[in-house]
Amino acid sequence: MGHAENKKTNNNKKLTKRFCGSRKSPALAELHVVCRKKMNIAFEIHDSTLNEIISEGASTILRFNEAIIHRSEGEPGIDKGTCWVQAIEIKFENASILTEPDDIPNQLDYGYFLINDKKHTNVIKIPLQETGKIEAMFETFYRNELKIIANKIVINEAGEARYLQDFE
Repeated sequence: MGHAENKKTNNNKKLTKRFCGSRKSPALAELHVVCRKKMNIAFEIHDSTLNEIISEGASTILRFNEAIIHRSEGEPGIDKGTCWVQAIEIKFENASILTEPDDIPNQLDYGYFLINDKKHTNVIKIPLQETGKIEAMFETFYRNELKIIANKIVINEAGEARYLQDFE
């Protein structure tokens, strides 16, 4: 590579660093990659912490202060990527809580989303907005269950992500 090309590459790296962070830590390196490539993102129920169940009229909101988030160029939670901890919010509209645990806040062990007869066990891509027949079930490590039915679900990230580990 010639001197002019090298200088151009260094300038591009400086611009990338300015907007995407430094490559000195895995978390900032991931931000660098995320800025350059489209990453697929998914929420994993297992090991995520459900902090609050809020009822607002006909809506139910679940707040997770520490949700497990997978990022991958392929299928998150299956293909190679990274794991992060991040706050998320799940809003169910026209919702009914069928069962509610008495041990919230708590870490979750298992769960699923059933959206228009398609089951998503333990992992679901985010952000998400779906309308139709919605059912969600979350089980705490103490085997207490939260089960919700609704006709709309919206899942969004609600805070800064913190790097956890690589996923192989």
